[in-house]
Amino acid sequence: MNRKGVALYIVLMVLLIVVVVASVILSLISSHSTLTTHQVKRIQSLYAAQAAINYAAEALRANDINWITTSDPITHYMCREVTTTKPCNSTTLSSSGSNITEPDLPASVAYVEITINAPVNDQRKIIANVYTSD
Repeated sequence: MNRKGVALYIVLMVLLIVVVVASVILSLISSHSTLTTHQVKRIQSLYAAQAAINYAAEALRANDINWITTSDPITHYMCREVTTTKPCNSTTLSSSGSNITEPDLPASVAYVEITINAPVNDQRKIIANVYTSD
């Protein structure tokens, strides 16, 4: 029996196993990176929504006339920067003193839409919808 031929097959099998294991590990690393990026964007969106709700609550607490509604819901926007598209264009942001430019919003957040409903039993509902730039 030719022992050199058997050694070649063993080396090829070990090499094949190493390549398969390496490709599985690289695949796991790649999918983990994608999941991590998604998780970071979700957390940034959550904090942006909380910041918008806190801003609206403080404006209501201060009796800011631009933020108070008695019958219909009102909507305001918190934008990271002034852009050419609505609702973050210069016309929309300057048309009301209640729309906010907030440069500290994360890059993944394009803007936050803040809706304040009319009071029911002396309570208001504040809704924040986050729109991402992706």
